[in-house]
Amino acid sequence: MKAVVVETFGEPSKALKVKDIPIPFSNKPLESSQVRIQVKAAAINPVDAKISRGLLALLLRKVRPPYVPGFDFAGIVEEVGSQVRLFSKGDAVFGRACLTQGSFAEYCIAEENDIHKMPTNISFEQACGFPVVGLTAYCGLVKYGKIHRGERVLIVGGSGGVGSQAVPMAKLLGASFVGAVCSEANMSFVKSIGADKVYDYESIHIIDIVRDCKPDILLDTIGIVGGCLLFGKIVALTLFHQG
Repeated sequence: MKAVVVETFGEPSKALKVKDIPIPFSNKPLESSQVRIQVKAAAINPVDAKISRGLLALLLRKVRPPYVPGFDFAGIVEEVGSQVRLFSKGDAVFGRACLTQGSFAEYCIAEENDIHKMPTNISFEQACGFPVVGLTAYCGLVKYGKIHRGERVLIVGGSGGVGSQAVPMAKLLGASFVGAVCSEANMSFVKSIGADKVYDYESIHIIDIVRDCKPDILLDTIGIVGGCLLFGKIVALTLFHQG
């Protein structure tokens, strides 16, 4: 199969090569909980680039070149492990691929718990853009932010991958007010996806934005807030923006 392979950690121009490699687990059984997917579409996230550059030491304990990068995908189930019960060959699915047998290839491997059947009304290209950023937004709002109906939410980085998922998600989860911070160029877009008020970070200081919004939850997707929160709960999603 054709695949993008990280041959050595470093800049993409040197680290990444398109190669012909064997289909994963083509000559031996899958692990019992794994699924092999024919990839129809894949999405790129900042974390993919950072890992290939040799950053994010926590993850790199499990990663050594050569490997196939890429987390996000959408595709068709080709084979399932012996204990997989939720999926069958031919199912259209989307999700997160295994760390070293990733989605930047014609086939990838994923754990059963890391994939989901695709809604019938979206394309492979649309579905593959959701897993990493969508799950990050959900964890920020629900797992860590513990959002409740009627709360006010402020999202810093409202036009980015995570932020653009978090804005409509917060509304669906019952937020009474969703504010978002982005550049002036992206304000119309962020308003169109459901933000009640959009702030231009170049013209208003973040402390003044927080004072105006008075959020119960502040979801910081880019790491600019630091310790300036004056109200409510802060969820800083900065792991993949370090280094």
